[in-house]
Amino acid sequence: MEEIVRSTKHHAIFRLPQVVGHTRNPHTLTNFIYNKITNGEPLQVWKQARRNLLDVSDIGAVVRFFLQKSAEPNKTIELAAPTNISVLNLVAIFEEVLQKRARVQLIEGGSAYPVDSSQFVAIAKHLGLNCSSDYYPAIIQKYYGKP
Repeated sequence: MEEIVRSTKHHAIFRLPQVVGHTRNPHTLTNFIYNKITNGEPLQVWKQARRNLLDVSDIGAVVRFFLQKSAEPNKTIELAAPTNISVLNLVAIFEEVLQKRARVQLIEGGSAYPVDSSQFVAIAKHLGLNCSSDYYPAIIQKYYGKP
């Protein structure tokens, strides 16, 4: 798909990690974890699995900024939070937000993929977006916590 986009005269490609926002899709990572915990179902977690998540509203703000301010055409930008999070730690955040224990079954395996968050972080800081250590808890609270 990126090659098709690159074949156009003017383009910008934004590579995204796991996106968190309001959606009824049960197959997103965060909805899957939320549903398993709230339904009291077992949740298999790979011990070494790490993921990177971004708030959909942060993506919108950063992309808008880039498209309005960038003089560089034909660019590929990797958007990512400052750090990856282990899926086990993500489950712990859900447990705290939901005030309910997960029925975790740990499985050997899993991996992480390297991401370059420098472009996202630079623009996010310029826009005053959260890039601190509480980024993941803030996202989970925003979309899954009690109002």
